[in-house]
Amino acid sequence: MQNFLKELFQGQPYDSRSFFLIAGPCVVEDEALLMTIAERVSGLCNALGIPYIFKASY
Repeated sequence: MQNFLKELFQGQPYDSRSFFLIAGPCVVEDEALLMTIAERVSGLCNALGIPYIFKASY
């Protein structure tokens, strides 16, 4: 599992003790909103050094 996570977070700060965030909207409404949410959360996570996986449902 650790090798998978290291590969998944390639280019992001991550070690085996790291917290990472999986987040996004519960419902996909439109592409523009998805991109806005992903860009803002990604920017915050990058600033805080938190690896981030965008997830949305439809």
